[in-house]
Amino acid sequence: MKNKTILMLSILVFTFRSAKAEVIVKYDFGTAYNLATLAPCIVADHISVSNFGYVGNGTASFSNRTGYGAYYEIYGGWPGSEYSNYFYFSVTIASGWSLNLDTRSIWFDARTTSMSGPNVGKVTYLTGAETILNDNLEIGGTSWYTYKTYMASAPTGLTGNVVFRIYGKDATTYGTFSVDNIILNGTLVALPPAEPIENIDPQNMDNQYASGENVGWINFEPGLEDAGTIVSREKVEGFIWAENIGWINLSPETYGGVFNDGLGHLSGYAWGENVGWINFAPDYGGVSIDINGNFSGYAWGENIGWINFNSSELSNQGVKVCVVNYFHLKKMAEQWLNSGPGLTADLKPDTNVDFEDFTILADYWFDYCPGNWSL
Repeated sequence: MKNKTILMLSILVFTFRSAKAEVIVKYDFGTAYNLATLAPCIVADHISVSNFGYVGNGTASFSNRTGYGAYYEIYGGWPGSEYSNYFYFSVTIASGWSLNLDTRSIWFDARTTSMSGPNVGKVTYLTGAETILNDNLEIGGTSWYTYKTYMASAPTGLTGNVVFRIYGKDATTYGTFSVDNIILNGTLVALPPAEPIENIDPQNMDNQYASGENVGWINFEPGLEDAGTIVSREKVEGFIWAENIGWINLSPETYGGVFNDGLGHLSGYAWGENVGWINFAPDYGGVSIDINGNFSGYAWGENIGWINFNSSELSNQGVKVCVVNYFHLKKMAEQWLNSGPGLTADLKPDTNVDFEDFTILADYWFDYCPGNWSL
């Protein structure tokens, strides 16, 4: 994994290198930062921080830590034996990335003025349900000390918004609990590109092309995220690509897009930003899909002329959509009653190929396959 460049908000740029992990977020409430916004001083690429604060029955403020700048202090916020008070901060991981936490994921400096302890801390994170990273961290008292979560196996693959909490308890009502220099350690990992949702060219035989007499080949399965074509009994949706004219939207809001009457007869309009409207049911033409999923016929673009879908005239590379048929039943039969990961006939999925999967196949029988149908 490449080391990321970490941006310090004071305009200095550093590259953090560690054999174990990268600093993902760091809060250091120093005088160089605007304390009113509670902004972190270090944030890695591909991650943003939404807030930092405190939940509990004590009042919070900033105090000065000589030689270190400011720190965050809670007054009387930690009485009782239950964890009900906590500091928190949130991070949002950019789309296309995930976060693997280090085995020592959260570091923070802390102290308390209570001498009646034990003063105990707990660190958790939430992506839905709350998960404990470390419990029963004994907070040592009036001197500052750096505390770290210790885990034999750290959580991996965190995505989206993640909330981290630092709890404390058992300080006296009149004591204080303070934190500073909070660091989240982990590694940001680039996720593989999302597979486009489409149901074109089921046998991967390049059956994905129409041809415009004036514009060349038009690709109904471009293979890019957010591109590709979904055919259903009601409509044809998605984005297709032509090298010479760019993207064509099969489901624009105006005119409602391209429709299917349930019998394979198409109508309506697609839209190309560079070529205007394309009519799928023009006079003297029209596009249809047969029972095996093969497109045929002609669409018409006022600015580009006829678009040919007839496979026999296109070196047998016309457009074909996946239809659930005996070919898929044969593939399911080959895996029948098998168990394990990665079975293409496991449509439920539950690592077993059984009657539940057959029921799903039967529901789609002689209908268009759902997007990215596995069989």
